[in-house]
Amino acid sequence: MAQWLGQFTGNTHLTKVKDREQQLRHAIEVMGTKQSPAERHTYMKTVERFAEQLLLARLHALKSHIASVDPRDTKGLEAAQRKVSELEAEGVPGVLSAFEVSADAN
Repeated sequence: MAQWLGQFTGNTHLTKVKDREQQLRHAIEVMGTKQSPAERHTYMKTVERFAEQLLLARLHALKSHIASVDPRDTKGLEAAQRKVSELEAEGVPGVLSAFEVSADAN
């Protein structure tokens, strides 16, 4: 039986999502302290990268959930798949708007 290196550590897809959300919140706070437009533009790239990492973590968590759903639970399966489609369609701009950051916040 194959074992996962992080097995039983408490690190899950959901804890990774929470960590990425906190990381993004902190980056947004730091970006707010930047005074010049050039600094804000440079730091916005970092915020966008963290938003992309959060999006990927959320997608991994949802796909992991889909894998664990009972195939007979069609409503739950369809809802999770619909959420994956929504996240993929919204992309990074959707994550940024959820955190009240506009993509042109330079």
